[in-house]
Amino acid sequence: MTVTDDILNELRYRSESVDLDFKQAQYRFIGAGEQEKSELLKDILAIANSWREGTGYILIGFKDCTPNPADVTGISTDDHIDDAQLQQFVNGKVEPPLHFKYEERVFEEKIVAIISIPKQQRPFSVYAGYGKVRSNVVYVRRGSATVEASPAEIIKMSRAEGRPADSQISIELLNHQNESLSLTQNLRFLHFDELPEFSVPYTGRDITSILGTDSTTNFNYYRDLASYAALVLSSIQLRFKIRNQSNVSLRDLKLELHVTTPDVKYKFIEKTRFPDRPSMKRELGRHFRTPPPVNPRAFHIENRGKHQVCFARAESVLAGEDFISEPVLLRLQAQCEVTLEVRILAEQLPAPIIQTFTFTVTGDQEKHDTDTLLKLVQRGGR
Repeated sequence: MTVTDDILNELRYRSESVDLDFKQAQYRFIGAGEQEKSELLKDILAIANSWREGTGYILIGFKDCTPNPADVTGISTDDHIDDAQLQQFVNGKVEPPLHFKYEERVFEEKIVAIISIPKQQRPFSVYAGYGKVRSNVVYVRRGSATVEASPAEIIKMSRAEGRPADSQISIELLNHQNESLSLTQNLRFLHFDELPEFSVPYTGRDITSILGTDSTTNFNYYRDLASYAALVLSSIQLRFKIRNQSNVSLRDLKLELHVTTPDVKYKFIEKTRFPDRPSMKRELGRHFRTPPPVNPRAFHIENRGKHQVCFARAESVLAGEDFISEPVLLRLQAQCEVTLEVRILAEQLPAPIIQTFTFTVTGDQEKHDTDTLLKLVQRGGR
C-alpha cells in the first residue's frame, strides 16, 4: 500500500471521483472539536464504502484543477497528524474495523499527506453519532459528492463483498530465506554413545585448580551439543506465505498445520523453543533474563494425544496483501514420506481452504562419539 511518486503523478492527472478526493488544506484534528474532526471521519467512511475496483485515496495538499492536473500546494509542518492517533480515533468509532493508512511525505519539494484506503468488506458506519456523522448511516461517494447510501445499496454491498473466491487465496511453502522450499529433503538422524563430562584443559596453577572445581564450566557441553546437532539436522524449517488476491480482507485469519501421514513420528517446535548453540561456559544469568516478546503471528502448538496441532493467527490480511508466517520446525525421526495439511480459516471463508504438501525425506541413521560430534559441528552438519 506504499504510494510512490509515480502513483501520485498518475493520481494528479485524474479528476475527483468515487476513489479520489483532493484536499488543499489539512484537516483540523489535533485540538479540534467534534464538528471539525467529523469532517475527516466522514470523508474516510465515504471512500471506504464507495463502489470501486482498487484502493481509494484522499490526497491532502493538492488543489483540484480539473481538467488540468492538480496543483501541489503542500501543507505546513504544523499540520502534522500522527497515524497511530488517527487509527485509534477512527476505529474507536467505526464498525467493523476499517483498514487504512495515513502518511506524510515530501513530494515536489512540498509536504503532502496521503490517506490510502484499500478495498475491503463493507459497509462501514459509526455506532454512535459524532459531530456531522450520524449513527448507523452508511456514507458513500457518488462522483465527487458524499451522500447517504440507500438500504438496497447497503444490502448489495454486503453481498458483493461478502465472500472471496477460494482460487484467489493461495498458500506457498518457504524456507528460512523466504524462497520456495523443496519437497525433497535430505536429513540426518544422529545417535550418540554415552558422552563424557566436558572439562577445560588445565592451563596453569590458579584458584580453580586449587579448589578442584570451576563454577563457570558447562560440564554438559558435549551432551548439549549432541542434542542441538541432532535436532537441527533432523528438522525441516517451515514458513508460509498466504497470498490474498481476492477483493476482501480476511479477518481473524487462522493458519493450521496438521501431519496427516499415519505412523510417522514427528514433533513441531515453535520459534520461542528454537535451540541456541550451546556454550562451553555456563550461562549463569540466563534464568534471570527478560524473555523476548512473543510475536502475535508466531506459531503455537497444542498436543492432542499423539497428534499435534500447530497454528498461527493474524488479525487481518488485507485484499492484495501477503502474510508471511513466523518459522516453525518439523522434526522427524527417520526417512519417510510425510504429508502436511495446511488449513486457512477466516471470518469471510464459509469453509476452510485446505492445501497439502508431501515431503520425500531421505537420510541415514548415524552413530557418533565425542570426536565425530566435534568434527560434525565444525563442518556445519549439512
